[in-house]
Amino acid sequence: LRRPLPAPRVAFSCYASEMFDVFTGEWRLEPLEQGRSKSTRLTYCVDITPKGLVPVLPLEWRIREDVPLNLNALKRTVEQTTRRI
Repeated sequence: LRRPLPAPRVAFSCYASEMFDVFTGEWRLEPLEQGRSKSTRLTYCVDITPKGLVPVLPLEWRIREDVPLNLNALKRTVEQTTRRI
């Protein structure tokens, strides 16, 4: 019996921030196959506890703006890692 491997995860945490008491999360990569076509589902989860009162809309906007930057950084890291293998 062959069991599928768990989806790879890239966890992150901010240890020092002037804005957040907690800022942790992870990227999950789930391989998808439909016939001969292969793709990957990328899921972003984040747990945030701001220091003090922070308006929700600007915080959500900031996170949404940072996701593409984080994706590009993740892509570079994966590409560099796979070149070494």
